[in-house]
Amino acid sequence: RSLMSIISGFKKIAEIDQLLYPELLSACIFTNAPMAFRAPWKLISTFVDKATASKISLLGGASQYKPIMESLFELSTLPKQFGGTLEGSHVTSMEQPRCE
Repeated sequence: RSLMSIISGFKKIAEIDQLLYPELLSACIFTNAPMAFRAPWKLISTFVDKATASKISLLGGASQYKPIMESLFELSTLPKQFGGTLEGSHVTSMEQPRCE
């Protein structure tokens, strides 16, 4: 499949989602996102509604995500791995999820 057909398909899905599910998303933050995801997002985001795209953040390391996380959440509700002070009761791994 060509890149244009993939982009066209994504654009159609985004249009449908925006029509059926408006304003359900307040923020979507991807932390430790590799450049392989961040670079294509710049292109893909041009096909997403500007208000929706502004709510999605693909961020690299802690220096990028900590200020945003701290502005959106109380430090006491954020696990330590995201710059907060919360200990325990959070998922520690996507591969083998468990709560501590």
